[in-house]
Amino acid sequence: MCAFLNRLHNKSKIVVLDVDETIGYFVELGIFCDALTRIAWNNDPHAQYAHFDRLMDAFPEFLRPNILDLLKFLKMKKNAQECAGVLVYTNNCGPRVWVEHITKYIESKLGEPLFDQIVAAFKVNGEIIEVGRTTNDKTYEDLLRCTKLPPNVEVCFLDDQMHSKMEHAQVYYINVKPYVHQLSVDTLIERFMKNPVLRSTTALSANELRIRVMSFMQRFLCTPKNTLEQEVDVIISKKIMEHLKTFFLKKMKGGIKKTNASLKMKMKTTTKNKTLKQTSTNKLNS
Repeated sequence: MCAFLNRLHNKSKIVVLDVDETIGYFVELGIFCDALTRIAWNNDPHAQYAHFDRLMDAFPEFLRPNILDLLKFLKMKKNAQECAGVLVYTNNCGPRVWVEHITKYIESKLGEPLFDQIVAAFKVNGEIIEVGRTTNDKTYEDLLRCTKLPPNVEVCFLDDQMHSKMEHAQVYYINVKPYVHQLSVDTLIERFMKNPVLRSTTALSANELRIRVMSFMQRFLCTPKNTLEQEVDVIISKKIMEHLKTFFLKKMKGGIKKTNASLKMKMKTTTKNKTLKQTSTNKLNS
């Protein structure tokens, strides 16, 4: 943390990232881990973290397409001293260690540390988790309070939700289409059983595990992602990279009151049970 703040004396740009449906889709992974904990791992809450990296490797779809390339770009900017830090600002209501394992997994793929700080959810089940926050809303003031950032720092904020209190003259806001990629229980079990280490953690057969996990996850309705939707996700990632590059080239001074890049591709696709309607804009307002 001290090294991060020291870098701010000379560098005035940082990047702040949301986690859920921004970096990746972790809801289904969390439910699957809960099922495994109950069914295969004797209610041991630590087992999911012991095997977290293997689970992530088995389900690469849970990361936004090309997100590792985007994060490698940020690491390059840090190494070139053009970026003072990369932070996480999340409202994830799981244990803090859950988000920590996501960031550590990403760093293991990058081959070196990237994240300087995690600003966790304000409260979980009524208990204050992040003492520097004052509300469940994401706000510019809370971000400064939790990170001790100087008010002149330029912030690139990437989130799938619009947080009105994060809109500020010093914030380059990239609002992205939420990333969701669901997998069927059959796919989850098949890949789990294909990994020798994961398979060794349960005495259940693949069929027994499938039946019991399916029962546990019966409220979770999997909606397969078609090719068009997957292509849109790739395009969104390319647009994110373009806006990150713009942020590092752009000087946010004086006359710039707000910068807001909205990346939500318009698509209307009719499926058997559902019509997907998503807002489309790809604009940069200065």
